Amino acid sequence: MVMSLFFFHSFLYFVLQISICFSSSFEHHLCSPTEASALLQFKQHFEIISYASYNCDRASFPKTKSWNESRDCCTWDGVTCDMLTGHVISLDLSCSQLFGNFHRNRSLFQLHHLHTLNLDNNYFNYSSIPHNIGRLTNLRHLNLSDAYFLGKIPTEISYLSNLVSLDLSVYGLQLDERTFETMLHNFTNLELLSLFNVNISSPIPVNISSSLGTRILVILICEVFSQRAFSFHQTAWKRSN
Repeated sequence: MVMSLFFFHSFLYFVLQISICFSSSFEHHLCSPTEASALLQFKQHFEIISYASYNCDRASFPKTKSWNESRDCCTWDGVTCDMLTGHVISLDLSCSQLFGNFHRNRSLFQLHHLHTLNLDNNYFNYSSIPHNIGRLTNLRHLNLSDAYFLGKIPTEISYLSNLVSLDLSVYGLQLDERTFETMLHNFTNLELLSLFNVNISSPIPVNISSSLGTRILVILICEVFSQRAFSFHQTAWKRSN
């Protein structure tokens, strides 16, 4: 009887230790207070207006309405966190009805752990793409399409050397030769590049296409005002075997 109780207690102790180990391994860390604050500051700069996402091909809804201090930011709509560290790694605000100016000092650029940033189909009131975009060096996927940006695509976007996909399909954006060349040189992991409606007014060197190797690269150019750029467009569609 004594031996049975001993083995029973030993078994319970073993089960308890195992459960503690598993709970520690899968503990979900709360969102970083600094990153939560940055997101709330970002939210405050925009109005929610339904027509800001009128061009969305699916139902839009104001994701940032769920953002408040009473909830862990990892549970907010559009926000995904790393399960172990709690850092915000993905921000999908596509079709979120955001309306307002996209200032250069955006708190958004404090989210240094971001892998994915999607701002597709909002209305940023013809703001320039901030130079601070180059600070998000961990980005792998960046989508700024149909977000009503205007002006020159900043050279700093070429700092995002980990990008796998980049969508800058916005009418009114301008891309110069030097920035384009630097982008393609630095984006060694790039698989998808969409520049639909981007104004490429400078000649694009034909030899850029030779640096693409066998990577899959899709380039969609509508507003092209250079025969050499058009030639580059035709030769830049490549598929790996």
